[in-house]
Amino acid sequence: MEKIQCFPTIWKVKLGTAERLTPHHFFGGQENERLKNMAQQTFPFAEDALSAKSTLQGFLITLPLGEDEKLYGLGLQLQSFVQNGKRKRLRTNADATNDTGDAHAPVPFYVSTKGYGILVDTSRCVEFDCGATRRVYSESNESKEKEIAIRTESLYNEEKRGSQVSIFIRGVEGAEIYIFAGESIKQVVESYNLFSGGGVLPPIWGLGNLYRSYGPADQGQVERLLEDIQKEEMPFSMLGLEPGWHSHAYSCSFKWDSNRFPDPERLVRKVKRAGLELNLWEQAYVHKTADFYEELRSYSADYEVWEGLVPDFALPEARKLYGKRQGELIDTGIGAVKLDECDGSDFTGGWFFPDFSQFPSGMDGEQAKNLFGAMVQRTIQQQFEQRNLRTYSQVRAGWSYGAPMSFVLYSDLYDHGQFVRGILNAGFSGLLWSPEVRQSGSGEEFIRRLQTVVFSPLSIINAWMVPNPPWKQYDIDHNAQGILLENNALQDQCRELLQLRNAFVPYLYEAYARYERYGTPPFRALVLDYPDDSQVHTIDDAYMMGDNLLVAPILNEGTGRSVYLPDGDWYDFWSGTRYIGKQHIVVETTRIPLFVREGTILPLASNQSITKDTIFDLEIRIYGREPRKTYLIEDDWISLNYKNGEQNRYELAVVDGELNIPRMERYLIHSQSRIY
Repeated sequence: MEKIQCFPTIWKVKLGTAERLTPHHFFGGQENERLKNMAQQTFPFAEDALSAKSTLQGFLITLPLGEDEKLYGLGLQLQSFVQNGKRKRLRTNADATNDTGDAHAPVPFYVSTKGYGILVDTSRCVEFDCGATRRVYSESNESKEKEIAIRTESLYNEEKRGSQVSIFIRGVEGAEIYIFAGESIKQVVESYNLFSGGGVLPPIWGLGNLYRSYGPADQGQVERLLEDIQKEEMPFSMLGLEPGWHSHAYSCSFKWDSNRFPDPERLVRKVKRAGLELNLWEQAYVHKTADFYEELRSYSADYEVWEGLVPDFALPEARKLYGKRQGELIDTGIGAVKLDECDGSDFTGGWFFPDFSQFPSGMDGEQAKNLFGAMVQRTIQQQFEQRNLRTYSQVRAGWSYGAPMSFVLYSDLYDHGQFVRGILNAGFSGLLWSPEVRQSGSGEEFIRRLQTVVFSPLSIINAWMVPNPPWKQYDIDHNAQGILLENNALQDQCRELLQLRNAFVPYLYEAYARYERYGTPPFRALVLDYPDDSQVHTIDDAYMMGDNLLVAPILNEGTGRSVYLPDGDWYDFWSGTRYIGKQHIVVETTRIPLFVREGTILPLASNQSITKDTIFDLEIRIYGREPRKTYLIEDDWISLNYKNGEQNRYELAVVDGELNIPRMERYLIHSQSRIY
């Protein structure tokens, strides 16, 4: 074992002989300079508590697990929150419905309430046993009497059985792990994100609202939809097209269908003129009708997906060919993409390339499967960056080192509770996740789901299944038949929620700026902010948005819920009622429960649209008698110039009882109010 301290909070530990084609090989070396200035930490456990050995099947690493510590992370785990007592084999896979480790974006990184984190640098499927099993020791231990179970829940409960975490990678002779230490679990997550390169700062329009249109829609239908959105004042910033824009989809031609979209340049102009950005659906499987198909053949895997080539994105030649076409689309005015079906298919029909595939770079199918989504993200993002542009796109797969990626995860699964849990779990692992709104069984469910999504990393209504907007008819069959709702009540509620999202954009932009600068997740579990409060250690249905807002969605058609408020005073966003923290309260409301921390200076915008030209008209709300200073971030909203210092950070503070308002170009403050 060789231990090397990389930064004041990070150690690299070499165990055996590691493989070469790992995530760090492809995505490492982008560490944020702020890591060098973090306070020196001590190694989080005794060195002899870490062990490793080769076995007949692979390589085993063991690490200590204390009685009183909780483990979180392992990527986008929709089925569980606390990982103690779990055994998971991380594999990139679509639509996994059991808690096995299969996920759209598993990440071999976990964090502990004891203030440390473990990153395993592997592109292999890796097994984590988080105290689920107990080893046989030479000395006997006194066994506890156990009642005979009469229910399966009692029989198979996931109590912590062991005192160690076992990490097993098949078919390798070693691995490198990175160990992160911090003064808190939050600082550990921040260090991991900075180690990955720092979080993403989206273009301002990406923090608005996205509408994805009907899958079979042609240009005429899309343009009529755009006109209706404008006429009905539905505040969207992005419009998404589904597979129908391609002349061939599944796999993709990356060419406009000239019959369905005879004048794409006109469509792009209309979308831009309406103040929206266009988002195009795609897969990274290249059909023979694509212009670069023949050139790409020698830089692709030996197995196809949907009769399309699978590019080897580990090779610069493949990235160049694929990226060139992406760049051409960007040059026509495309602002974002939806990168679909780049995950595995063990549970969805087996269409993905097999693990025994071979890639020209030397990767096999197992490695490529886990890294594929991340590789394509990087290829597309680099095309935007070469044009000094930011994007805020969608993706269905990821792995480690994801924080700098301008992509938000989504799923074809649809359990509302799991979708909320995904927001929290993504925040432990440098991921962003959106609980998108699709079908609904009632108008009430549609609104409850929309309430959640407007307080998530990407506010999106994905209407790919219905020709008419779901606020006009939520029932899929009636929508398809053109049987619309008799009144506009649902549309009015929808518009109000979309406007509410826009109101929080200045607040969110500052939260994402902190993500980029300090690695602080903009959406995160309460345990990151209140690690010493054991009450929050298992809360997976409420979360922090930024530093000052607690969001507690009500699921499906419910009208109330219990909310735990951590230490400090909190204010109901809607009524201004003050609550003392460290207690549960019961909320009955048709709105989404939102609570503002005492001492918050909260900027709220009244803008109907969010574009690159937006100047925000703000109301400032001041909560409590001793407000903390807050910041507004101002730049050109869309380019990378902020990386070169072209960004203003304005301080809002109350001095001698008066709000100090700096002179700003893109923010106008029209009113302020105090809530005690």
